[in-house]
Amino acid sequence: VLSHFGSRQAPVCLPPDCTAMAKKIETQKDLRLAMATGASSMLLVTGIQALNRDSRTHCMGQATGSASVLAAVMLMNRVPYAGVAGAAVALMPFVSDGQSKTCQVMAGISAALCVGLAATKDRK
Repeated sequence: VLSHFGSRQAPVCLPPDCTAMAKKIETQKDLRLAMATGASSMLLVTGIQALNRDSRTHCMGQATGSASVLAAVMLMNRVPYAGVAGAAVALMPFVSDGQSKTCQVMAGISAALCVGLAATKDRK
């Protein structure tokens, strides 16, 4: 069995009831990884759109774009509370008085994914 870093580990023998629980946990981790990957890629695209536009509110675009890219990097690096930060940044186009030129559908989907990540976090 290869670990996350590629080193060999001895196989772990589990009773049948523990094996089912381990598969469920692994499936949940895979789903959360897919959610984080999708949300981070959408936040990166939104951030690049905000940084790339030229308008009278260039300073606001840079701030929004930089925050979006920062939240995307936080999600990729699995920083604690990155889902909360991503949701807050993804909702910025909806509260910017219509000045945002980023795709609101993509922002909504990434906000939903980030909220889902924050809600399904196992905090022990």
